[in-house]
Amino acid sequence: MDRIECCISEDCHKPHEKYNNFLMKCSSPNNLTIPVGTIPGTTYIVASLSLNLEHFCYPSVNLEYSNNMFSQISFVEINFQIFRQCKDQLSPVAVSTIWTYNSLTPGTDSSTFTFNSCDCDFCDCGCCTYTVIATITSAVTTNPSAIRNSMLNAFVTEKISC
Repeated sequence: MDRIECCISEDCHKPHEKYNNFLMKCSSPNNLTIPVGTIPGTTYIVASLSLNLEHFCYPSVNLEYSNNMFSQISFVEINFQIFRQCKDQLSPVAVSTIWTYNSLTPGTDSSTFTFNSCDCDFCDCGCCTYTVIATITSAVTTNPSAIRNSMLNAFVTEKISC
């Protein structure tokens, strides 16, 4: 049955399932070298992503952060956290818990670090920017460490609970 036949058919006047909006967006990969001498409390923006949410009813944003960590004979501990700032907010709001990466063993270490977070706390948001902040929690003393291919991915749907 083609579309015109469907429009005049009785079967097509039954209630239809509502289609929800969906958006998938990825940040550009980012690289950061943490130099020797970096003191605890130093922060870096390692990934950022802006989303236009004005066409979503009750948006649900699933965020996925990932990177490759490299350290050589260096003891390093870094906290990662995702923040959101929308058009009418004066300051960013944390939307994830703090996730900690540590390389506490001597020698060369290379590993993947990833975590997910869901954000459903919205009030007529429009455009929002999500930012991943890395906070150094131990001094980098021997060799530099690196955060490579740092990416933030967002999957937005509507009317799905977190």
